[in-house]
Amino acid sequence: MTLLPSENVENPVAVRYACQDYAMGDLFNTEGLPALSFRTDDWDMNN
Repeated sequence: MTLLPSENVENPVAVRYACQDYAMGDLFNTEGLPALSFRTDDWDMNN
């Protein structure tokens, strides 16, 4: 599980991580392996 707290977002509805083709991620698990891109929404990303 990943917790993503933010003082700037009172009621978050979705999360995206490294969702662009050129994104360099900086999220790793306890074994040192990088996390894959993910998103929790299905909104159109072209807007």
